[in-house]
Amino acid sequence: MVPASKRFQGFLFDLDGTLLDTAPDLLAALNHLLRRNHKPELLEKDVRGAISNGSNGLIKLAFGIDSSAPEFNSLKLEFLDYYRLNLFQNTRPFPGIEEILIKIEQSKRPWGIVTSKLSSFTIPLVEHFGWSLRAKCVVCGDTLKQNKPHPAPLLEGANYLGLPPNECLYTGDAITDVQASKAAGMQVVTAGYGYLPDNKTAKTWDSNGFIESPYELEFWLQ
Repeated sequence: MVPASKRFQGFLFDLDGTLLDTAPDLLAALNHLLRRNHKPELLEKDVRGAISNGSNGLIKLAFGIDSSAPEFNSLKLEFLDYYRLNLFQNTRPFPGIEEILIKIEQSKRPWGIVTSKLSSFTIPLVEHFGWSLRAKCVVCGDTLKQNKPHPAPLLEGANYLGLPPNECLYTGDAITDVQASKAAGMQVVTAGYGYLPDNKTAKTWDSNGFIESPYELEFWLQ
């Protein structure tokens, strides 16, 4: 934990597994693909730990193949096409997220989004949930040439907030979030309610804090 006297001037967030619970709609897209290929469907508990690995990780989990398999790209494209058309079916902000964002705004401090999700998916989601005019930045997986765990996306986010990295706090749910934050000179909180491989592993990531609920971020607003 950082000292309670440390007051961050800006806040950056990952999207999937941090701001939004996108697992239900990602699972629906994956199960659509499995049905089409006459394979048994998966449950949400089967896929949550793989969501941070993106579409490649989900295809690998569901079909037991990697990107070298001849059918991999066609499966991935079909998965993404279905997901693109069904982004908002059951995706919701995690309980407590909206309250925390309002508290940040009431404190007159900026916040933004730094995600590895492609802009073609991220921007519609951000607009759908009314955040496009509230977030000071939306840095997506295809905004820059580099992606997390490279620090560039977080440095870009801090630049949009008009703050040095050490005055920003990043919240994410993947090891790459911790690695990118450390490389950027930014403190980071692990979202323990997100899509972790398991809490025991995540607690070894050397983040500056571990939260079980978005409501716990209020401590970091002090």
